[in-house]
Amino acid sequence: WPGKTRQGGFHARREEIEPWGQRLMTTTEFEAGSGAGRAFLENTAMRKVIDHPNSAKELSIFGRDPEFDVGTKARIDLYNAKHGYLIDLKTTASASPTNCQKKIEEYLYGCQMAWYERRAMLSGLEVNKWAIFWAEKKAPFASHITVFDEDAMKFYRNQLRQVLALVAADTHSEEPSTGWPVWTSVTAPLGDN
Repeated sequence: WPGKTRQGGFHARREEIEPWGQRLMTTTEFEAGSGAGRAFLENTAMRKVIDHPNSAKELSIFGRDPEFDVGTKARIDLYNAKHGYLIDLKTTASASPTNCQKKIEEYLYGCQMAWYERRAMLSGLEVNKWAIFWAEKKAPFASHITVFDEDAMKFYRNQLRQVLALVAADTHSEEPSTGWPVWTSVTAPLGDN
């Protein structure tokens, strides 16, 4: 790079290649991603499902939800047709069971799994179990599997139905809305003045 900084060269190269669908990564990003990837493959239970001949990876499904009359799509990380497993892969700072449960609640991953299940089933795929495979982004790249029990699956299916009802009501209204007020007041920034 003939410029003044390596960082400038990195960003220039990133801008050059990203329109072509490629991603330039820093060494830190690469190490985190490859370490987490190895963690998924080194966990024998995860590897068994990942390598299973009936497992589809990065499964994209599009369609219209006939009940709510809205277009839906899902990009499912891993689906095993033989067992009806619906699996999402997540990287995390900590793969401890307590942290995984916290992240499921914080980021509504259960609702995401219900969304994937609904789209899959509307497309004729059988879904029996939901699971999330977790891998840490830093050494030692620990991994963990969380499996949703029947009560959790039922809870998140109901949550999804409520969300879909709101989306459908707004989408099909005379004047769809963002849900924002007409105007808001700008306040001074907090901090030292």
